[in-house]
Amino acid sequence: IRTYETLGFEDKLAQSLQRLRNVGGDAAMENADLQWLSAEAAQRAGENDKSTEQLLDFAKKFPGDKREPEALLRAAQNLKGLGQDAMALDLAAQAIEKAGDQTFRARGYLERAELLERQGKIEAAEREYENILQGTPDLMQVAVALHGLVRLSLAHHGLPATLFRLAAVAQGFDRFSAPL
Repeated sequence: IRTYETLGFEDKLAQSLQRLRNVGGDAAMENADLQWLSAEAAQRAGENDKSTEQLLDFAKKFPGDKREPEALLRAAQNLKGLGQDAMALDLAAQAIEKAGDQTFRARGYLERAELLERQGKIEAAEREYENILQGTPDLMQVAVALHGLVRLSLAHHGLPATLFRLAAVAQGFDRFSAPL
């Protein structure tokens, strides 16, 4: 099964997982690794409904697993694609809460910012972008968050307010400067 996954043979992986389910029943999916592989295979095959169900099942069955925040965030992304924004927002918040890594949290904040913006909740979306700017050490995430924040601020608050906001945000960038 792992060989099929490593080589990217999604159809063979799905067939093997299905055979395993047929032989071992639901008990076969009580293994965290197999459940994870099954969810990934469904996602790679474009079966977002199935993948979402399996990712949520994974998070429920294996709380505390290091992949739990990733499962929640991927489920949120799938639900966003399916137009289920309220549940996606909730799952992204859960992923942020369970994540121990600032870079991963930033992915959750970004997901929430995009969803909130889509719902027209501009101030809330701006706060999520600011959360990224305050915490992540990843410069690419900072760039994405700055772009989103500036775009929203210009569109909804105008240039002077955006410049003041950027000046305030820039004060927090000391963590990126290298000592001479």
